[in-house]
Amino acid sequence: MLVILDSYKQLQFLTIKDIGNKMGQYSQIRVKLKRLCIVIHLKCFALRSLQIIIILFNVVDLMNVKKTLIIGAIIGFIVGVLFIFVQPLFGMSPLTDRHAAAYIKLGDISPSMAIVIAWSAHLLVSIAYGLATATALLISRNLPVFALLIVALGWFTTVIAGPANQLIVRAVTSKSFPSLENLPALNFNLDPKLALHLIFFLVIGLFLLGYSRFSKVERSSQAG
Repeated sequence: MLVILDSYKQLQFLTIKDIGNKMGQYSQIRVKLKRLCIVIHLKCFALRSLQIIIILFNVVDLMNVKKTLIIGAIIGFIVGVLFIFVQPLFGMSPLTDRHAAAYIKLGDISPSMAIVIAWSAHLLVSIAYGLATATALLISRNLPVFALLIVALGWFTTVIAGPANQLIVRAVTSKSFPSLENLPALNFNLDPKLALHLIFFLVIGLFLLGYSRFSKVERSSQAG
């Protein structure tokens, strides 16, 4: 009873200002609690998202992805070699011969070194094409979609082939960063170059599809 009376006496002496201060403190506490709840919800969302990402990575066969990319790079290398010998059949001189001649003319490079550089640059690009095709297969194993991606790769690489090849020549023969001025125009023509690029990606794609089917059958037999 005495405690209640004492509390009542304390309330009597509270001014309006004191009550306002108390209310302000309670409001601040409520705001802090709301912020804390938002932070907790965000952390829960982030943890849940991380769990989903981990599950997805466990579902994907990372070893199969690695093998597909490696096979793509190897096939790109092989097809790159064949490409040089097939080019004359389409009325074009071999790309490596043209690049080597440009290296000798524009740079202080010996003929033997020019051939080595020309082949190295071409095969690196071919490996990149193989990796691009393997990535397309990993994006979609649906045959129509994969075929569409191959056509897109063949068309795009044909369009940029002229400027890209010129940049490679300039990069090899220049002692500084190659100039981006006066590059050949983009090639949007339906010409033998487009046909050759489409065949290039088609061959890589067919080999990759064969490898994919073989791997699937092999995994099924091992599981059985």
